[in-house]
Amino acid sequence: MWTRLEKRVKSSHRKSDQTLPLLRFLFLLFVACNWIEFNCFAQKQNNQWRFGNGGGINFNTSPPNFVSESAISTSEGCASIADRNTGILLFYTNGVSVWNASNQLMPNGTGLQGGSSTLLSSTTAAVIIPKPGSSNLYYIVTVDELSSNNGVRYSVVDMTLDGGLGDIVTTQKNILLLQTNYEKLEVVPASDGQSYWLIAYTSESEFASFKIDNAGIQTAPVISAGVYSWGAGHMKINRQFNKIAIGGYTSNMSLFDFDNATGVVSNPITWNFTLSSPLIYGIEFSPDGKVL
Repeated sequence: MWTRLEKRVKSSHRKSDQTLPLLRFLFLLFVACNWIEFNCFAQKQNNQWRFGNGGGINFNTSPPNFVSESAISTSEGCASIADRNTGILLFYTNGVSVWNASNQLMPNGTGLQGGSSTLLSSTTAAVIIPKPGSSNLYYIVTVDELSSNNGVRYSVVDMTLDGGLGDIVTTQKNILLLQTNYEKLEVVPASDGQSYWLIAYTSESEFASFKIDNAGIQTAPVISAGVYSWGAGHMKINRQFNKIAIGGYTSNMSLFDFDNATGVVSNPITWNFTLSSPLIYGIEFSPDGKVL
């Protein structure tokens, strides 16, 4: 998934302040595993991270180095992308605003709907997906906070605009894909090695898998039965692309099979836990896909 996520307490009535240190530790573990998972598939497009409040890491050097110029400000979902061949930063977003490689807001890069501009509290506020077959076009897919109604939307970034720094295409901004109150998104390379699956979770507790190929985003998703969870909390896939797990605010965690040829999710297994706080927010697979 082309996303860099740092998670925080979503609000005082939903998550206790004592949860924050654990969530941030899980965030560090998550991004490390996530970079390993997709590095081979994506060449160097994951080599630049922008996250948190001015956070930035450049993985083009050994060891990686901190980047101080980042303009981002968010305590939950965010995404960044680099040139797939050079690893040079292209742009990054917190799901509401988009900054270019010069750390300036894109001219049309405000008003995305991956959360409110004041709260910025969507688990997976945004993911970035290169359009298959294009070297200049990228999708920013956003998902709003569970308390709002903007759902899953996409915008198209054209890197030939604004003198090569890129901008959102005016006529392709905040296009609705799915109305949902769940904050879960995942991007999965498809079995053909060229296209992707964008997986969202519907308000009816179903999986919606959108195929993304040379023709664009296929707006009629593959629907699979899920289980009741909660709007907040991660959805993650293993690096073998055949298992999906979801967490939530209901003291349970669920595991499913995923077919990256068809987009079908199946065979749920659910564990219920007795916890002082019911939040199961950050989840991750081991690199070999055998441990959740």
